[in-house]
Amino acid sequence: MQKKWASNTHWLQKSFRVKERAKLTQNSVFGFRFQKASGYEALKTGFFRAKSLVFASLVVSATVTAQTPAGTVINNVATSALAVAAVPATATSNSVSLTVAAPPIVPVLTKTFSVASISTGSSAALTFTIVNPTASTVTGGAFTDNLPSGLNFTPAATAVVGGSVGCAATATFTANTMAVTGLTIPANGTCSITANSVSNAVGQSNTSCAANPAVFTNGGSNITAVVGLSNQVTAQCLVVNPLAGVASLTKAFLPSTIAENGAATLRFIITNSAGNPAQSGVGFVDTLPSGLRLTIGATATVTGA
Repeated sequence: MQKKWASNTHWLQKSFRVKERAKLTQNSVFGFRFQKASGYEALKTGFFRAKSLVFASLVVSATVTAQTPAGTVINNVATSALAVAAVPATATSNSVSLTVAAPPIVPVLTKTFSVASISTGSSAALTFTIVNPTASTVTGGAFTDNLPSGLNFTPAATAVVGGSVGCAATATFTANTMAVTGLTIPANGTCSITANSVSNAVGQSNTSCAANPAVFTNGGSNITAVVGLSNQVTAQCLVVNPLAGVASLTKAFLPSTIAENGAATLRFIITNSAGNPAQSGVGFVDTLPSGLRLTIGATATVTGA
């Protein structure tokens, strides 16, 4: 509660001055103690009686905040609280009411990874779920998910919209962000938006989510630019296991220098290090840069031990 004190030297219409300032607590406002002043005889409890027909008023301001469910709150200063011994209870007070409005009901946004862990270089899907609890279709919703530094969207990332009939959205990607706009959620409907390819950033791995490491945890604080939604996203962590026991791939041109329209051999070397199990199903694609091409009739020869 913000407190605004009456000054202990403040004159009110030059008729009396406050000797002790008001005391405010979280739930109440205590009275004042006045000092004798011209035209008045002050009483210690805050009452005064006029010796003449001069009147004055004292205003106390306090800022209040609502800590109650929606509805009407009535505040009343009881007459008995204004009375003191040997002084007739002639002072009165009015009742005032304050209406506490219920917060607007809007669709709720959550998200989750499709799996708890991946291996380095593989990917997981990231699904956003939006639930509309209202009886009206909500349009124009938006949000942006900013991945932590240990994760990124692959260049081939796309988004699939599903859920109730009438769900619609547009998603655009950068390496680290997914921006959703134009979100439509039908009345009492549930929509899902699935980003199909979240992987680890180069050189990043994470063997445990026990402590929700920040660079691999995608939570509510990663959601920005929210429009028309309630962000209820909780911390979602992804384990990224480092590769072990897999083959390695290198390549080289032989020779490394050729004349214009000359030819070279491109050699790929696949090595399965000692101690690794036998590998199968290994594959790769090599796309040549624009200044190079394979000669007509090019063939591949497999050698090795």
